[in-house]
Amino acid sequence: EEFQNIEETNIPNEVENQIEDKENLKRSWMDYENFKKHENNLIDYIKKLTVNDLKEIYKVGKNTKTLKGLDERNISDVLTRLKLNIPLTNDNLENIESIYYKVINELHKRELKVEKKADTNSLKDNFLENGLNYKSYLENKNKLNEFILKLSLNDFKKMHLLGKQENIFDEMEERQILTVITWLKWNTPLKKLNVDKIINIYVKFMENFYKKEEVEKGTLACNLDKEEKSIKDSFGDILAKGLENGFVEMADLKRVDYDNDKDAYDVYEAIEILESRGVRIKY
Repeated sequence: EEFQNIEETNIPNEVENQIEDKENLKRSWMDYENFKKHENNLIDYIKKLTVNDLKEIYKVGKNTKTLKGLDERNISDVLTRLKLNIPLTNDNLENIESIYYKVINELHKRELKVEKKADTNSLKDNFLENGLNYKSYLENKNKLNEFILKLSLNDFKKMHLLGKQENIFDEMEERQILTVITWLKWNTPLKKLNVDKIINIYVKFMENFYKKEEVEKGTLACNLDKEEKSIKDSFGDILAKGLENGFVEMADLKRVDYDNDKDAYDVYEAIEILESRGVRIKY
């Protein structure tokens, strides 16, 4: 496991107006500076998030179009477990780490109002450290044996999270990168490992991740346009169909415009209402 010392845990219930970090004067999860302070131990920081924090992260991620379908399912699973008082697993915490990492950096990027140039290699280049910056990778491509040894623990953790998210690594490669992460946590020099294998993993990540980014950017405008034009269903209509059929599709629930719906506050309340009426949710 990547995080060997993480115990299964529940995220605590929300305490009104409580601030977990006394140095933080803003809403904790939205404070980018506070996030950066805890970036090296992000799992421990995530354990302090409240249920409402997670709901807000989900809503912000959805509104900014940062989260994808798998992210939505992962955070939905976490909220369901918390609702049922089921302890979170390490996988749950790692999924939330990935989701939170993407959302907080997207918010920070928007706050800074960074203007993107037409030839920008990746939207993520604005917050990835130099080791995972495509320009730096190209500049050091002929001397990767030296360059790879300068990568930080955060570089490899981000590489693992993003690579897992994009299904870049196979099972063997994922084990190898987790070994690297473990060694760096114990301050063991990477040169004692098989550097060639690390280089191969790094090159595979950089080439596949950024190639995928270019393809996604080419279709982004078209997809956003389709989403804007999609017809929003009302929860009342879905509930009526569910009572008639005995089930509803999760995809239908996600199309509801909850900001303007009078019958349900969000998708989680919609699920509660449906289940209380005996309607099954088909995922």
